[in-house]
Amino acid sequence: MSALNARLEARARGEIHHGRPPSEQSLRRTCKRILDRPFLRDIVAVEVKAGPRLQYDFSDKVLEQISDTWLGKKLLMTNPKPWKDDEIVEAYHGQFAVEHLFREMKSRDRPNWWPLHHWTDQKIQIHAFYCTVAMLLRTLVHRRVRLAGINISMGRLYKELHSIREVINVYPAKRRKQERRKTVLTKCSELQQQLMQILDLPKQSA
Repeated sequence: MSALNARLEARARGEIHHGRPPSEQSLRRTCKRILDRPFLRDIVAVEVKAGPRLQYDFSDKVLEQISDTWLGKKLLMTNPKPWKDDEIVEAYHGQFAVEHLFREMKSRDRPNWWPLHHWTDQKIQIHAFYCTVAMLLRTLVHRRVRLAGINISMGRLYKELHSIREVINVYPAKRRKQERRKTVLTKCSELQQQLMQILDLPKQSA
């Protein structure tokens, strides 16, 4: 509102010449668009006068009343009547986990449901079954890591585990000895070492 009023005053002083000067009707539409967010029309009182000129004022009393009743508040409505208040809030806060799983299922960045190389209903159902089982197993792995005290996201867990690599060292045969091979892991970070210990992953194999 202050920026709009400043432009009107600048045009009245002759500092702005380009463009079509606003009418009272267009100025009212602009004010309506600015105050389109919730509660702004109750907090800000606007009056468009001839000229056109703009006069506006803020009501601290209305803002305080709305802050005490609406702003920063959420209304949770549910039908399980035996639930207590803390149980309702806990269930609401856990809703993001289900929404995250749906995003994971639709994501094409990780091999969840896609690609779907099936056309018959039976094969699509089987594909849906093992994709759901895979999603469940990943969720259980993530839960196991979090219960161990490592509070990381599912994406961070994927990234850390994906960056662990196995290297095969080949020792060529010398004289009568046969060629030897030894599989070891690349250098792991402290977090990766903790994840391997929590998930019982072997550190190296011969």
